[in-house]
Amino acid sequence: MTLWWLGEDIEEAFDRQWEEWLDQADAWAPFFDQITGITSPEPFACLTDLDLVRSAEIEAAKHLQVDPSGHSVKIDGGANVAGLLALGFAKGSEGKLVVPYAVSASWG
Repeated sequence: MTLWWLGEDIEEAFDRQWEEWLDQADAWAPFFDQITGITSPEPFACLTDLDLVRSAEIEAAKHLQVDPSGHSVKIDGGANVAGLLALGFAKGSEGKLVVPYAVSASWG
């Protein structure tokens, strides 16, 4: 599971919800206005300012470890896996992408 593919169940639920979200585009305008105002490239700050993660996810993300290859970080689950996946990108740096991923127990 990554932010680009969240697993079949979540992807199907997202597809079912998509049309409703499009019908409510005006309700999303304030959120996208907030996004245009982002000035910090720091993932922790951006996601917190947008109210997409809570302190528990931020604390958990601080303890994430990049794998020995330096290219990925495994997320061990939690209440907000999507939030942790997003925060996991903070383990990289400019010019050095680190991709966070999670493994679903139902796949193994």
